This record gives sequence, structure tokens and C-alpha cells, in this order.
Amino acid sequence: MSAPESTLAAGLSTISLGDQRLNRRAQQVIASLGAKPTQSIPGACNGWYETRAAYRFFNHPKVTAKQVLAPHIACTEARVREYPRVLCIQDTSEGDFTTKKGIAGLGPLNYESRHGMYIHPTLAVTPERVALGLLDVHTFTREPGSLGQDKDPLRPLEERESVRWVDGDARVNELAETLIIAWRVLYLTMLGRECPEMPCDAVFAEEEWKAVYLVTQRQAPPEQPPPLDTMVRMVASLGGFLNRKCDGFPGPKTLWIGLQRIPDFVRALEAYRSVGESYG
Repeated sequence: MSAPESTLAAGLSTISLGDQRLNRRAQQVIASLGAKPTQSIPGACNGWYETRAAYRFFNHPKVTAKQVLAPHIACTEARVREYPRVLCIQDTSEGDFTTKKGIAGLGPLNYESRHGMYIHPTLAVTPERVALGLLDVHTFTREPGSLGQDKDPLRPLEERESVRWVDGDARVNELAETLIIAWRVLYLTMLGRECPEMPCDAVFAEEEWKAVYLVTQRQAPPEQPPPLDTMVRMVASLGGFLNRKCDGFPGPKTLWIGLQRIPDFVRALEAYRSVGESYG
């Protein structure tokens, strides 16, 4: 398991789902999804067996988003305590599932013809814009036919849509792991900006940075790991970042895409070495 994958899995090392097999599966699933975050579950998993195991995991009655997120939130709280000032940023996004028919529990979005849910996370960020992690995640849906209706200003708090700032409902298990992966990419992006001279092996495994160096630089990797700034730029170049003099620091999108390609380069390098050892 590579560094980004193992770091994501390690973030769930204290997960408690009431079954050790479920705990191990949680780490395996987030490692697979973290390696290919923009792929579907079948695309991220290695074959039908692993795909079926992932779907069974998300549908298991003991698995809830609250439990999946609990270890990550605990780590976030520990990171928050290391800073004198932290911003807790909240926002609401749409999860549009209009084209996915047959999913129960969804509601209308801005039109009755669009169906999905609303996602409301709380992200802890330093004043220097380093994302420390998620502190809370809620989801909510609107009642079908409720759009355009007059709202009673005296209705109870729990009936107000703005209750999302206090509480939410309909947690989605798959969403929990996806949000952790998204935070990981954002954290790596800002860490590269704030700590450019940090050795990249603090974040990337040796086989990862060497494989990326070999592919992007077309030469043997150095003995010492390059700075994090250099490594982030090389990874982002795999996602379309041009790294020209006039370009700034890579953004999350190119880094996100580049990170997905690393496991393939690592496996190819390992296979090449294995064949070389076998056939001399």
C-alpha cells in the first residue's frame, strides 16, 4: 500500500464498527477509492470480488457515516489544538442524482425535476489556508412538492431547512469516505505551498516519489528525496499542469488527477523489476 493510500487507511485505524472484518474492510475501501478518487466504485476496485465487498460494506447496517468519519474527525480535532487560531468554514453543495433512477430517500434540488441531496460539511482551515480536516458533515433532503410553497416563519426549528447549521439527517456512508479523500488532496495542495522545502518522503512513499521522478524526468531518481514543492509539481504535471515560469502553484484538480496515476507507475516499476530478477 502506497503512502497516500496508507495515510488514508491509517486515518481509519481507530474505526470501531463492532466487527474487526468491517474495520479492515473500511481501510481497504478507502485505500482503493483514494487511489482513484474520480472513478466509480467498480473502476476503483480490483475486480468483481472487491467491488461486491465495497457495496456490501456501504450497505451493512453497522456501517454509518458518523462511525466512518469519527476517526478522521478525532485526528482533525488533534490538529486543530496545535494552532492558536482556526477557521471553521461551512458551506452547502448539491449531490445531483437525477440520472440515477431508483435511489430511495432523495428529494428535489432547485427544481422538482432534479433529484438528489444537499451536503453540508464543516472544514477546519488555518489562516494560512492549510486544510486540517473535517469537523462535521451533514446531509439533508427536501420534501417532494415542497418547492415554491410558503413557509411558516413560526414553524419549529427541526422543520426548517436552515437546521442544517445545527443538525442534519440521512447520512450517506459512501459520501463520508469520499470527503476524507477530498480533504487529503486539499491538504497536500496547501502543504506544498506552505512547506515547499519539506522532504517529499514525509508525504509520499519511496517507491512513489521514485516512480514519479523516473516517469516525469526521464532519468534515474536521486538518492535523497526531492523537496515537496518539486514533487507536487511533478505529480500535477501528470494531471495537466504545465509548470511554466509564468504558472503559479498547482491547484487541487491537476494534483487530484496526477495522484490517480501514481499507483499504476509504481506497479509497472515493480513488475519491471520483478521480471528483471526472474529473467536476468
